[in-house]
Amino acid sequence: MHQRFHPNPDLDHGLRLDLDGRARYRHTGFTVELHVRHATADDHLPGGAEPDDVVMTGTVSLCSVELAAVSRTANLVDGYYLVPETVNEILDEAVTGARRKVAQLNARLAAIDHALETATTP
Repeated sequence: MHQRFHPNPDLDHGLRLDLDGRARYRHTGFTVELHVRHATADDHLPGGAEPDDVVMTGTVSLCSVELAAVSRTANLVDGYYLVPETVNEILDEAVTGARRKVAQLNARLAAIDHALETATTP
């Protein structure tokens, strides 16, 4: 379940972006920043970038630390069907990636604390 809260959350629930191509969603308790930009040749899309191709990137940060960034391409011509599905995939995968990274950090911190306790115990 997700909810767009920037820009204009009271308008329809479709893909709405601010003038910089950004939107913010709340997804399962996390804030996901979504950035949409036109695809370029540097994106190395199969068959090359078409004029209606976009790259959508969802990023989750906590405490000013980026935990996950997930990118997908979409074609705005197929936007009515493809874009909402792509946004959902990005939101799900960004939150999953953030949760995975936090679990890894917690495990590493626990290992460091355990090693420190073991080294200081007589």
